[in-house]
Amino acid sequence: MHPRRKDTVRPGFTDIVALRPLTREQANGLSWAIEDATAVEPRFYVDTLPEHGWRIRECVDLGEEWTRALIDRLAMYRSLRDTTVAKFGVEHFENWDRRYAFFVDLYVTRVLTGVRIIADL
Repeated sequence: MHPRRKDTVRPGFTDIVALRPLTREQANGLSWAIEDATAVEPRFYVDTLPEHGWRIRECVDLGEEWTRALIDRLAMYRSLRDTTVAKFGVEHFENWDRRYAFFVDLYVTRVLTGVRIIADL
C-alpha cells in the first residue's frame, strides 16, 4: 500500500444549488418535496469559501448527470407502483410520486442543478 501524498487529497462536496432565485412556490415546493430542503445559488460557495481561507480548485455543474439520474430513478420508482401500493397504500404512493416528480421537474427546467466543489486551505 502506498501512502497518499497530502497534496493529492482535497476536500470536496456536492450540493443541490439553484441556478436562479427560487420563487416562493418553488422554495415551498422544494421544502415539501425533500423534507425541508433548501438550495443556495452557486455564488454562495464561490464567495463564502474564499472568505474563510478556502481556495476553490474545481467547481463543476453536475446538472446534466443528475437530471438523467433523477429521471431514471423516477421511472424506476413508478415501475414499482403496484408493490408500493400493496405495501403502503395508494395514498402513500401518490403523495410520494407528486413530491419526487416536483423535485425532478426543478432539474428538468434547470431551476436546480448539482454542483461538485473541491477546495483546499
